[in-house]
Amino acid sequence: MAAAFVFLFFTISTAVLAQAPQPTASPSVTKADEMSPGLIVLTGFEGDVKIASGKNPVGITPSAGAKLQKGDIILTGADGTASLAFSNGSVLQVQNSSKFSIEEYLQKPWDFDEAAFKKLDKEPTSSQTKLKLDYGDVICNVKKLSSASEMTVSTPLGVAGIRGTTFKLTVRINANGAPQRAVLSVTEGAVALSAPGSGQPPLLVTNGQVSSISVNPAADGGVGRLLTIVFDAPLTLEDKAAIAKIVDQIRQQIGEFVMISITAEEVKKKEEENKQEGQGEKKEGDEKKEGDENQTQIDRDKLPPPDTGAEGASEKAAAGAAAAKAKAEAEANTLSGFAVSPSSINFGNPAPKITAPRSASEGAITYTSSNTS
Repeated sequence: MAAAFVFLFFTISTAVLAQAPQPTASPSVTKADEMSPGLIVLTGFEGDVKIASGKNPVGITPSAGAKLQKGDIILTGADGTASLAFSNGSVLQVQNSSKFSIEEYLQKPWDFDEAAFKKLDKEPTSSQTKLKLDYGDVICNVKKLSSASEMTVSTPLGVAGIRGTTFKLTVRINANGAPQRAVLSVTEGAVALSAPGSGQPPLLVTNGQVSSISVNPAADGGVGRLLTIVFDAPLTLEDKAAIAKIVDQIRQQIGEFVMISITAEEVKKKEEENKQEGQGEKKEGDEKKEGDENQTQIDRDKLPPPDTGAEGASEKAAAGAAAAKAKAEAEANTLSGFAVSPSSINFGNPAPKITAPRSASEGAITYTSSNTS
């Protein structure tokens, strides 16, 4: 009986294992699958705006078209606003009196096309985006994200999970700088709002809805806090119109700076690729230059060496003496073997006589001679 039971157990176990899915090898990761830091461009700003970082908490005044990166912090004053554009097509504006940080932005490479970028209704490749609003307001317009993408905007009170939407997020703090309330207003799509520690599940806030996370005093009167997520009154038409207007303004700013920045980024990548491919190889211009130098050297080699011997010195001395003699004779109006006068030149015996010109026409001069032999 026991043997039969063991046999039956073995048979069933074997059958179950045979039907179980077998593990498959993980696909190899290629460069095209890897994410790298995406491009974020400051498309415009007004008023008091500073770009700070962990190393420079005070910040510096930026210039429109500046590229931002992981760790950058945007600080706006009472009259300041800053607009950003991301290479996946998303845009946002940091409102006045705010502190907004870029904690991470990665994106898979894609073949940039200017016309396609302007018409994006969803991101071209997957991305990972982590942003943070410590206080103030931010308005975001996010293109539809791929299933492999993730985007969050965290606050001291909770986290907004984004899938493709238009929304406004606000964080209010008290006089001591402690956060008191976070408000999420959605005009398009949906956002999942969660408050870790509240004990409540994420709340899905959809088009036209407003939700908030509030801090309540701890029940025991201690220093702890109790977070609650609730739905607030729905958005008014005026609120929707105001958010839509700001998004349109950001979109209008995109053109010049984003196109230039992304195109420059692509050119830089191409140059780096070409440089890596050409390492160890001579450029055509360099080869030509080296050839020219070689040719110059060869031509110099063909030149005769300078004459520094006794024979060369004798020739130089004779030439110098002849030149001195000719100069002296010319100054005395006499040449060796010639008799020179203002009107004639006589040479030899019997000497032919050449008289001065007696006629000229069309540039020709006629001479007469007494001896034509």
